[in-house]
Amino acid sequence: MMRGGSRIKIGKEVIGTSPSGYSRGAYYFIFHAYILPESAIRIYFFVAPKSKKCYHEVMRRHFHIPFYLILFATLSMHAFFPSLLKAGILDDIKREIQQKEAEVLQLEAEKKQYEGTITQKRTQQRTLQNTIAALNAEISRLQVQQKITVTQISSTELSIRALGTQINQAESAIAKNLYRIGAVLRTLHEQAETHRTLVSLMLANQPLSAFLGQLTYTQSLEEELFDQTQLLTKTKKDLEGEKTSLQTEQQRLEELHDRLVAENGAKNSQQKQKNQLLTSTRNEEKRYQQLLKDAEKQRLEILKDIKELEDKLRRTIDPESIPAFRPGVLEWPAKGIMSQAYGNTSDTGFINDAYEFHNGIDVANHTGTPIRSARDGVIKAIGNNSPYAYGRWIAVEHDNNLTTLYAHLSSYAAGMRVGTAVKTGQAIAYMGATGYATGPHLHFTVYASNTFLTQDRWFGLLPLGGTINPQKYLP
Repeated sequence: MMRGGSRIKIGKEVIGTSPSGYSRGAYYFIFHAYILPESAIRIYFFVAPKSKKCYHEVMRRHFHIPFYLILFATLSMHAFFPSLLKAGILDDIKREIQQKEAEVLQLEAEKKQYEGTITQKRTQQRTLQNTIAALNAEISRLQVQQKITVTQISSTELSIRALGTQINQAESAIAKNLYRIGAVLRTLHEQAETHRTLVSLMLANQPLSAFLGQLTYTQSLEEELFDQTQLLTKTKKDLEGEKTSLQTEQQRLEELHDRLVAENGAKNSQQKQKNQLLTSTRNEEKRYQQLLKDAEKQRLEILKDIKELEDKLRRTIDPESIPAFRPGVLEWPAKGIMSQAYGNTSDTGFINDAYEFHNGIDVANHTGTPIRSARDGVIKAIGNNSPYAYGRWIAVEHDNNLTTLYAHLSSYAAGMRVGTAVKTGQAIAYMGATGYATGPHLHFTVYASNTFLTQDRWFGLLPLGGTINPQKYLP
């Protein structure tokens, strides 16, 4: 017997080191595999002694691990290579997403140039040439914005693919963990029987080492069971998070498709406005200035009429019938800068001969900016006063005796019609400059619902009602 490890030879070839305590001349190959609690797999090949007695001693000491652990090792190796393949797919998708993000950054820079031109032309004298230049820049900006939206759609589709792959991996891992937990539980049940046998053997003066070895093995199984249960809990939590992310991305994708349609509509509207302007003025500055003068006179008459009617309706509001003033009753309907507040124009800063009262707030941003419902509700009315008053508008009635108006829209979101239920934050339209507007912005008005009404006028359906300061309800 050799104490300590020894080199084993078959013929002249050295094939490895034998376990401590076994002789050289051997030809039995024994496979020994076990899984540590940290999921490492160790595999040993060694040659058992020729002695039958010594062979049984080797088997008793080293070949007591059940077959299911060898099966686990095999399954793990089979699972390893598909995981590598899926990891490669995910890496490819991430690279594609990064490329799309880089494209968006380049397009955003191009869009900013057009936005600068638009701002410059709008601050200059209102001439036909400047107006046409601003319309051309707006059309070009919308074309670039459409490219951005298309790229974002592609990027979102890639994200959905990546999440789908991760969800498949998580579901596969859960199935494997459940299988392993079941196998460990079955083996622990078998060990209970084995322990009773070992106690009998121990009482029959069998070596204590066999009993202690079996106890150690049982402990390792229990540790494996705990680890697999913990891993299962974590994987299930990750899976829930990935499914939530998938739903969010799918909603974003749907909204991006709607936005693309709206941007195309806004671009066509700008082109139509430009063509109408060139036709009506015959590309002559004098005709354009007269057109502006006539339109301004009609617009101011309409605004004066609205003010007189709404002053009366506002006095009919019962304070007990509307929500108490507090932030958060309504949510902000659009991103942007509040360019004008609610109230007397002498206070809000927009003053002319007829326009004395601003019945809402204005939020300025670019054409195509999503307009969102300020609260759950139902679409009460839709209309278009262009080129006067509110232009394109939509009104939503809420459950608290408030109705909100969204005006100067470039287009509506898909599926918006009277009677459609909408949720807080849902895109219902897109920002524009239709109606009486000097640039793209949202005009947002809040009415007491029991005072809200619409009237047919020569310029389109006109919304009216007793108005309330929106800032009393916004965060």
